Amino acid sequence: MKFYRKNTFVFLLFSIFISPGLFSQPTVGSSGISAAEFQARREAAMAKLPDGLLLLHARSIFDGEDQIFMHAFQQNPGFYYFTGLENAVGPILALDGFSGESWLFVPPALSGLAGQMENSKVAVGPETAAALNINHVVDWEQFIPFIDRRISEAPDLIIYTDEPYWAPPSINPPGLAPISNSYLLWARSLQERWPDLTYQSAKETLIEMRLIKSPAEIEIMRKVGKVSTTALLAGMQAIAPGKSQREVEAEIVCECIHSGGEGPSFWPWVMSGPNALISKAFESLGDYRHANRIMQSGELVRVDIGCDVDFYKGDVGRTVPVSGKFDPGQRETWNLLIAAYKAVLEIMQDGTTKDGIAAAATAEIKRLRPEVTTELGREAAAIMLGETGTVLWHIHGSGLEAGEGRPQVLKSGMIIEFEPMFAAGGQGFYLEDTILITETGHEILTPGLPYSADEIEQMMAKK
Repeated sequence: MKFYRKNTFVFLLFSIFISPGLFSQPTVGSSGISAAEFQARREAAMAKLPDGLLLLHARSIFDGEDQIFMHAFQQNPGFYYFTGLENAVGPILALDGFSGESWLFVPPALSGLAGQMENSKVAVGPETAAALNINHVVDWEQFIPFIDRRISEAPDLIIYTDEPYWAPPSINPPGLAPISNSYLLWARSLQERWPDLTYQSAKETLIEMRLIKSPAEIEIMRKVGKVSTTALLAGMQAIAPGKSQREVEAEIVCECIHSGGEGPSFWPWVMSGPNALISKAFESLGDYRHANRIMQSGELVRVDIGCDVDFYKGDVGRTVPVSGKFDPGQRETWNLLIAAYKAVLEIMQDGTTKDGIAAAATAEIKRLRPEVTTELGREAAAIMLGETGTVLWHIHGSGLEAGEGRPQVLKSGMIIEFEPMFAAGGQGFYLEDTILITETGHEILTPGLPYSADEIEQMMAKK
């Protein structure tokens, strides 16, 4: 494998240096989203931020996670959302709320390896501006004079910057600048150049915009849901006693690609036994072996996965018994969770509140509690009806990122992930679907997945 990776990389470099015309200009709209839609998004953002400039930086080729180890180049989602530029490296998008004009400042040349990648470059001039429906596409040497000019015209100018929904850690001793958060570093670089300006995060505004999906985005997310569903089923059916978590994760990644995706939207969480507890699952993010372990009969597995299709990310999952059969306590507990989950689906539509979702879930658990007979089932019911019983019943958006905000009120056009989870008897229980909210109801974008214990066992028996 080391030989393969090394020689593939050498071949890539060789191809770049001997074939300068190998790559095309950065692609726009290949996912089916039109330049007009990107323009409408920019105009909407400027209307929401009329007192300043929103500055968004495209990804650096080696920014954040090292792109060599990703399944594909990952553009800054905020920059992509407003431009559609898939591969561009370095440009700065400025949305001027005062004038209603958009500017793209482009580096004239990129250094190092990025400088040899033709598909990472954006041509300056009116042709590109017309193709993108952006007012001005200019050399980025004009960026500082542009900001200085805008300050002279509007001394109270506010500079808005973006932040990710899931903020990466900024690990460094107190008193030192962060070393691992490019968003904070970008804001800091602006503040150092113009220290007297007012700076604000546009995070909440942009999350609010991205939560509501356009018809084109909804169609992409239907593809994402379909591919992610297929990958999840492949992973569930690969689970067996004696297998490692890693083996199942590999099956999921393979199926994401085989079914039409570019790769996983995040590295799969196949977390067995004690790892299925959410507190333990997060430990995998800081573990070289991804908390890998051999799965054992009698355990439950949290399978939390998603596939990446046309820049949009999936997120879906189930809890699965390693042996293919739930024991009586696991069965009763799982079916109790499913009953509460389906009670929530009954009320899920435009206007449904987070509090209403919690109330529907707890009402169903209360109704079924007298019928619970196993020790684990009784413990689970007590936990879910406790003060913090539905704290981990997450609802979050999904789109260009697997997590895009946590709405308190559902609105038509939102695509959300509904993922209740809890622990009982030292075991983790979790499921998740991708759901489109409509005016009168909802559409599950990950259809065909099993819910009840019987359905899961039947599905696993087919392998």
